[in-house]
Formats: sequence, C-alpha cells, structure tokens
Amino acid sequence: MSGPEENHLNNQRKNPPITADSGSFPSSREKPFEPVKSVLVVETERLSVMRKVISEIASTNDGMNLSITVLCNELRKRFYLSGSLVQNTITYPAAGITSKIAAALRLLIHTPKYDMAVAVFNGQRQFTRAKLLFWLLRADKRLAFDGKFDSFFLDSGTIPRLFSQSRKPPDRVRRIGVLIFETDGIEILREVIRITKASHVIPKARITLFCRDSSAELLESHPLVNNIISYRDHSVFSWFKKAVKIITARNSVIVGVLNGRKRFFLSKLLFCLSRNRHRLVFNGSLDCCFWNRHTYGQIILQGLKSGVNSPFADNPRKVLILETAGPETMKRMIRVAAEPKVNPNAIITLFCNENRRETFSSMPEIEHIVTYSDSSLRNKLEDSVKIIFTYPDAVVARFNGDRDFKPLKTLFWLVRTPNRIVFNEALDCFYFNRKTAHLLISGKYVNIYENLLLSALRQVVKALLFLPRFTYLLAWRGINRLKFRLF
Repeated sequence: MSGPEENHLNNQRKNPPITADSGSFPSSREKPFEPVKSVLVVETERLSVMRKVISEIASTNDGMNLSITVLCNELRKRFYLSGSLVQNTITYPAAGITSKIAAALRLLIHTPKYDMAVAVFNGQRQFTRAKLLFWLLRADKRLAFDGKFDSFFLDSGTIPRLFSQSRKPPDRVRRIGVLIFETDGIEILREVIRITKASHVIPKARITLFCRDSSAELLESHPLVNNIISYRDHSVFSWFKKAVKIITARNSVIVGVLNGRKRFFLSKLLFCLSRNRHRLVFNGSLDCCFWNRHTYGQIILQGLKSGVNSPFADNPRKVLILETAGPETMKRMIRVAAEPKVNPNAIITLFCNENRRETFSSMPEIEHIVTYSDSSLRNKLEDSVKIIFTYPDAVVARFNGDRDFKPLKTLFWLVRTPNRIVFNEALDCFYFNRKTAHLLISGKYVNIYENLLLSALRQVVKALLFLPRFTYLLAWRGINRLKFRLF
C-alpha cells in the first residue's frame, strides 16, 4: 500500500469519525468531524454550565491547536480567564440597554468569522439577547447543547430539536430561600406564611422569618417555618444589627405586606429598598404579586392608599385607653369606647397609674391594665416607650382644655396607631383626622374659632374681588359721564 493511503488509514485510526453514539460532538448526517481552530462560546447559561461546555469542547479537540473565545458579561470575564482553556473573551456591558445595543452592533461589524459558534439551548427564558446574537454572529458551523448536555450541529435537519420538550433539563428538587418580613400583625403574618407556601405561589419555599422576639416565641413551632431571625422588641439597635445580617444573606425571594397601615415602618422600608431580584408583595386583602415593571405602579398605589381593608376586620380590635381624666370620668369613657358602634369587638387595655389599678380592675370592659409608677422617672420613660410601640388598632384620650394629665396627653400623639379617638369635655367622641381637628376646640372657643375663620375668609375674598370691583366702578362712572354729555 502506498504511503499517502497508509497515512490516511493511520489518521482514521487515531481520529475516528464522531457520531451520535460516540459521546462527543455528533453530526446530524453522520459526517466525520472536521477539526476547528477558532471557537466562539456564547454565554447562554450560568457559569458552572458554561465551564462544562468549554471543558467538553477542549477534551473533544485534544491535541489540536484550538483557540476558544467566550462572549460574556464584563463582570464574569475574570472567571473565564482564570482557567487555562479560554484564550480570549469578548465582553458587553453589565447594565444599560443602550450600551448593550451599541456593543452588539460593534460585535456584528468587527467580530471576525469563527470556525464554530457554541451556545446552550435548554428551554430556559434567560440570556435571550445572547441567544439572538448567537445566530447573527458569523461562523462556519454552529453547535448547540441542550438541557441534558447532549450536543448537535445546527442545520435544516436538527433545527426542530431546539423546540422539542426533550431538550429541557430534568426536574430537580430545588428549595427556594424565602425571607418574610414581619410588616403587620401576627394573624396576618401566619396567613402570609400559609399563602407563600401554597402550591400556586412558592410550594418549594424554605421560609425564614425576620420578626420581633415576641412574635418568634409564637411562631417557633410553626410547621412551615424553617428559620427565624428575631430582634428585641422596641429596640432600634437590635433591629439594625439583625437587618445588616439579613441584607448580606442570600435569599431568592423576599416577602412583605404593604397595606397602608402605619406599622413596622423600618421593616417595610428595608423590604422596599433591599436589592433583591424577586420581591413578593401582599396588599390589604392578602392578594399577592411579584414586584416588577408591570406591577410597580399598582403596588405603589396600594401601598400609599390608607385604610385598605384587611381580611381580619372582624377580628377583635385592640384599643388602648390612656388615663387622661378622673376615675369616674374614665369609667364613663371606657364604657363608651367599648360600645360596638365605636369599637366593634374591642379588647381594651388601660394605661394608668399603679395607685389606681384597683379602681379599674373590677370593670368587665377592661381586658388588660398596664401601669406606670411615679417613683422613678426612668421606669416611667421605659413604660411609655413600650406603650408607644404596642401598635394598637386605636388609642383613646380625653382633651378638655385643662393642663392635667399633660404627659399622657402628649403620649397620645406618640403612640404608633392608625386611629385616634378623642373625647371632649362633654364625653362626645370622634376619630381624629384633618376634617375633625377643629373639634378639639370645644365650648365657647368654637365661636371664636369660627369668627376668626370667617373673618380671614372675608378678607381673602375682598382682596380677590378688589380689581374686578374697581374696574366695574370706573366703567360705570365713565358711562354716566358720557350719557350726561350726550343728553
């Protein structure tokens, strides 16, 4: 046998044809694999998968003078160049759609033609722009990897494989880390946990709670909660320390309730400002949706809208009554505040001096009594701070124009609550808002207030009508003088 024919047979023994059964790059028409010198790998999957693709290409072309170039995000350039298999990278900006489009146009114009272009098509909706660029870049051959890591060259016979369900990777049980912020009461928090774990939301959620110590004690045995990160009640320093910890932790989804209620402001602010890709938001009716550009406006409107109805509206209503009158007057106030037309299903807590605890303990309307002591200013301040952050549904006090119980009347404005009920001197009560603020002035001062308001309004109207009236008078005088001369 002649020399060239013998060399050809030897080459075939060393490099046999690569088919679909060989475990390497198959060809749809069972053609022998032709060596390539330049390969462009387009980043169309996560880093670990792309490294396997690069290793597979390098191992299949072992012994050949192969140059591998990776088209990737500029933030991941160093991870590809850290290995010995990649010789060069082509990068595009990490942010800015305009910058990415400009970079793509430069690539289409200046990128040379490669022997082979490689990408991963596994049916996942990610790296869509890079996958589109894969078809536009110049290459003699195009090689595709599917979700099961099978490879095939793209031609008219293998294009249908890109749309086959078999290309998708096998389902893997993946636990999704979910962090739920305590942004409302314990009843709503339990319902949020149940809905989040539901089959139509995040059934494979591994739930972590960020809540107060008092809530953690009630939820530590909850079957759907995997971990709890708690902070001390009424301690901003403890909240900040644990907030830094959860920000640095990696969570796939964060969950919060934005229902217009002025509670847990810091946790709601942390939830809104956290740089997390997936945020699940609940409104007052416990309808939930993921925060994205399509739902952003609706979520903001729901969050800023006050008084959003809660599904727990029929539950007991926590009412805090501050001792701002004498014992007999306070008893009458408590009876009025417990009426269903004022506070339906009211659970009343009274905050009073410890010397008068026995005076009110016999009243059936009162569920709890919290006292303060006059003996120590420090203890009094600590008790007041605890009352400020009890988050009742309503707080009640009496304002009659006198200067008695002044500290408790000041505390009335500091308590974190969505509703404030005011009793006047005649023990008539109303919810305090911008429309009822003038009712704080009672008795003879109401007439003075109304007279001052009418007087100021009259002066404003006079100023607005001065120029039209002056113009009318000049015109009337001119017309009369003209009539006198004519007639």
